[in-house]
Amino acid sequence: SRTGGGVCILVKRSLKLDIIKLAEGDEAEFVAIKLCDLKNTLVIFAHYGPQPYMGSDIVNECVKEIGYEVEQSIKSGADILWCGDQNIWIGDRIRGNNDRVTRAGKMLIDIIDNNKLEIVNNRCRRTTTYKDVNSGVERALDIILTNKGELIKKIEIDEIPRGDNQ
Repeated sequence: SRTGGGVCILVKRSLKLDIIKLAEGDEAEFVAIKLCDLKNTLVIFAHYGPQPYMGSDIVNECVKEIGYEVEQSIKSGADILWCGDQNIWIGDRIRGNNDRVTRAGKMLIDIIDNNKLEIVNNRCRRTTTYKDVNSGVERALDIILTNKGELIKKIEIDEIPRGDNQ
């Protein structure tokens, strides 16, 4: 029932893996795929979090929904990579971030802590991905999480030229 927008995950054809669509959100705008070979399972989540103006109940429900899927994947023994424009404020859990934490941000922090997820943004020289053009305040709204850090060889966040996410 949504119009416009959306999320997707592209997978290189040359990868010799079984690819299964694992889940997609009802309220939350996300898709998850499971990549399997004989030894390993990787679940990739692509997520676009609802805008705050949609109301905290919707934002919180979306965090719960995708959080549940992430936790189920980890419990099944999968490695996970969760990427997206979360639109959630998690404060100083990301180095250099604005210190404000929303209720949904606290929920996300609990998911991170309970599942021992790494916030991959913290590996970058620049960690924030959004700058409010009116106040100049920078925030990390685009967040990359994993339970297996060695999956990520290199990551970099571009400079923010204007009030847009990168």
